[in-house]
Amino acid sequence: MKIPTAFQDGAYEYKNYAVTFNNLHNQESEILVKWKIVGDSTSLEGNWKAKMEELKSEGWEVSRAVPERWDSIKDFTLIYELKKLKVKDLTKAQVKSKR
Repeated sequence: MKIPTAFQDGAYEYKNYAVTFNNLHNQESEILVKWKIVGDSTSLEGNWKAKMEELKSEGWEVSRAVPERWDSIKDFTLIYELKKLKVKDLTKAQVKSKR
């Protein structure tokens, strides 16, 4: 099954990121965490924590995380599905909260 890069459903927008963890639970070596947008086969980026902070500041939050590849307990990839209220729906939600 192909996982979409981004999509919309009702009041939310969604983005999918593939996040690969290497050397997890290995105290002798640095944990390597790389991420890429699902569907982008060429680029891998580092520092997932910094990317998540950036996305949170833009209103994105983790909707769910599901395993994609599980090589071992130290090396695996998760698909993070992030969601954000659409701008027009965010405005409606803000109006309701002020009442």
